[in-house]
Amino acid sequence: MGSSHRVLQQVGAIGAVVTVVALASCSDSSKDAAGGRTDRTPTTVESPPVYQPSFATVACGDPRFVDLDIGAGGECGTLTVPEDRSNPTGRQVTLAVLRLPALDGSVGGVPLVYLSGGPGDAAIDAGWQQRVVAADRPVILVDQRGTGRSTPSLDCPEIDEATWRELAEGMDLDARSVSASRARAACRKRLAGEVDLDSYDTPTMAADMADLRTAMGLDEWSILGVSYGTAIGREILRSHPDGLQAAILDSVVEPGLDDGPGAGTKGVEEAFGRLFDACDGDAACATNHPDLEADLLAIRDRLNAAPHEVPFTDSDGVSRVARLTGDTVLGGMFQAMYDSSLIGLLPSFIGQVANGQDGVLDAVGGPLLGTLAEGSNGVFLSVGCADRQDRSTPGNTEQLRKERPLAAFRADDTGCADWDVESVPGAVNTVGATTVPTLLLGGQFDPVTPAEGTKRVARKMGARATFVELPGLGHGVLFAADPCPHSIADAFLAAPDAPVDTSCVASMPPVTFS
Repeated sequence: MGSSHRVLQQVGAIGAVVTVVALASCSDSSKDAAGGRTDRTPTTVESPPVYQPSFATVACGDPRFVDLDIGAGGECGTLTVPEDRSNPTGRQVTLAVLRLPALDGSVGGVPLVYLSGGPGDAAIDAGWQQRVVAADRPVILVDQRGTGRSTPSLDCPEIDEATWRELAEGMDLDARSVSASRARAACRKRLAGEVDLDSYDTPTMAADMADLRTAMGLDEWSILGVSYGTAIGREILRSHPDGLQAAILDSVVEPGLDDGPGAGTKGVEEAFGRLFDACDGDAACATNHPDLEADLLAIRDRLNAAPHEVPFTDSDGVSRVARLTGDTVLGGMFQAMYDSSLIGLLPSFIGQVANGQDGVLDAVGGPLLGTLAEGSNGVFLSVGCADRQDRSTPGNTEQLRKERPLAAFRADDTGCADWDVESVPGAVNTVGATTVPTLLLGGQFDPVTPAEGTKRVARKMGARATFVELPGLGHGVLFAADPCPHSIADAFLAAPDAPVDTSCVASMPPVTFS
């Protein structure tokens, strides 16, 4: 959370390589060591005031949904709940909901609700056309409060404009940090007069989902959380397990970890290290790219001294020019490891840019730089700070940039001093045994929620949790093209109480370097 830019959870092409830095480290943190169990008995300190969540079906020609070609069988709707549950008669929030029928034409079946990542990604836009699992059941997509088509919006045009300025001027890390801080403060000042920023956090998001199930009249459903969505999924398991048939947590946010710049830069180094080791273990890659680390450092030094200009058009149709610094490009290469389809291309890409072939930056950067302003920065900051600020240990920025030059783009503060929201209760960031069948998936090269962390969470969840690591894959394994994670997830949803068949994992090939 070191600058104004969010991590886009699903990078569709090698354009991730030019994404501006400041990644959403998804590690959760907590206020204290309070306990809490993850079972079918909700953990409740006191009963909140009574209110009645309201779900309403609306025509898919409604302005919220009119741009979506949903097709036959789709159902559009809204969920209305209090912004602050301690004040049920106060300001309300309205969540956009899209229910899609089973792809195979099945009628009935336990619905699957998709919990999107970010924090701040809009589930409807991210997932309505991309049915990664569950062809035999309806899928429910919900834009979490503050995001996408839901109202009020926690978008931050102030941060978007700062992003464009930082790119246009090719700002160095110090200047970018100042710019991002000013933009965050300006957005917070404006939003503070419109919304209660303390009401946008993980436990509130999870309560919204529980309200949706009952308001839609569903006796049962299953959940699929990806990236930050796994934090919401864990909180549903902990506090709202009623009616939950099964849970899939893909690329799990491990709670309780330090999210400060020291931990963030260490995580970047470890992610690059996994790539370097895999290349060294591949004869052809090792021959063609004997020292990827040296190549990356050379790229950083050269482009920091003379940024490379790339023209692009933003999402509003405005023509712009980005001056890509070396730190920006290294941050983008780190982000490229999110996308399983790009991992095998990275050594070649690094080699080309290290050899001065910057035309590849034009080819992949131009079409995708304009997507940097997508998602809700206000939700990203509100959720991230509420969840993690109490465990974000400050670090010496200047020292970290010297000691860890590959990760210098991550050596920044969390931005939470600018945002000023309350921390969530400590129990939210604990993990205990669950009685709900839960499948946890991790990718070998995941740079931000490493598979080892997902494995630790699965171990704490106990005998009802199954962990599967997928070789060669990055962040969000269910968005990879390989059929193995999809078949595992489909079989699990069809029979959550049966042993999970993971036999396809043994036949998955290692990453192929091109």
